[in-house]
Amino acid sequence: MHHELDSNETRTRCCHNTKSLISEDRQWGGTDILAHGLVAHFAVGSGGDKTGLGCWTWSRFLGKNGMHLQCVSFYQPTPNKVGPSSVWSQHRAYFQLRDDDRDPCLAFYEDLHGEVLTWLAAGDQIIIGGDLNSHVLKPTVSLFFSQLGLHNLIFQRHSPIGATTTLARNEQHKILDSFWGMATSRWPGVGTVIPRRFPLQAILLCGWISRIPAPLATTPRLPTLSKPVDSAWTAPKL
Repeated sequence: MHHELDSNETRTRCCHNTKSLISEDRQWGGTDILAHGLVAHFAVGSGGDKTGLGCWTWSRFLGKNGMHLQCVSFYQPTPNKVGPSSVWSQHRAYFQLRDDDRDPCLAFYEDLHGEVLTWLAAGDQIIIGGDLNSHVLKPTVSLFFSQLGLHNLIFQRHSPIGATTTLARNEQHKILDSFWGMATSRWPGVGTVIPRRFPLQAILLCGWISRIPAPLATTPRLPTLSKPVDSAWTAPKL
């Protein structure tokens, strides 16, 4: 950004690993979320994952007729086991100290699944996005989100065929980050579920950068959920 954001028009929340026993000048990992403009005035709460590892950051906004929108920015650790300072190693150390032998990547999915179910039970609408460090087009990834009633918001409007990656250094040609959300309403020109009180120009920035899709000639109608969310789920293969 080339200018300073007005603090009266901006709300931010950052979460990082507060449980680390490693003393270093910098720490890998962490997430953040930023709301700027009119949408910032509808913020009613924020927080992070209950472990305190900085796996995700959330902000909650109040919309029309008491409807709440939960926006989430997440980061799944890549299975990098080299050195104690990698995000995977940090999380592994946290779990081991608590006699929890889960792989940090699997723990990410399990804990996120439980938290999303809590938000859904509260009646919140959800937009969630971030860096999965895994190809978002993998069937197991799609299944994880679809079992929660969440759909890929980018690929609802744009073909995944030939989609660009989100980082120039990504040499795997795999899309590692994206947005997911509930497909229960339609807004002209917008392929996401945002309370109608939020204007189109309101900007919500997560702690990562998504590709900018090309404009569409027409706006497709998003499908509605045909069945309630099942609390049972299938863990993605690591």
